[in-house]
Amino acid sequence: MEGCIAVFITAGEGPIPVELLKPGILDFIGDDVDTNLKSNSEYQVVISQPKPDSFTTLAEKGLFVYDWQDIHRKSSESIHAYDLVVRPTTPVRSDGISDKLAKLAQMICFHDIKFANSISLSPYSYFACMQRD
Repeated sequence: MEGCIAVFITAGEGPIPVELLKPGILDFIGDDVDTNLKSNSEYQVVISQPKPDSFTTLAEKGLFVYDWQDIHRKSSESIHAYDLVVRPTTPVRSDGISDKLAKLAQMICFHDIKFANSISLSPYSYFACMQRD
């Protein structure tokens, strides 16, 4: 399904598209998701987490949730990509979010990607990114 929305949890280590590092952008995203997206979706856990609540809460809002699982891997086993951890059964689409969030999503769109079928994604393939050393 095209036009779906995903969130990427960095674990303090994962790469972030440079466009999102402008002052106030990341705070705005969290506030907008909390305020404007209603919980109306079941979800499927793809990778179990020790404390899954924050992941499943986002999926209940219809968001695909990716996590930087490399933080839990040996560097030799790193895949340098975000892993899909929770998949909503009723994804929210870009036409179901606020105008401000939709404009931002268009700026950082993964063209030709279907989140439902993408078990891992590397933003480096799509965007200029910054990552903690």
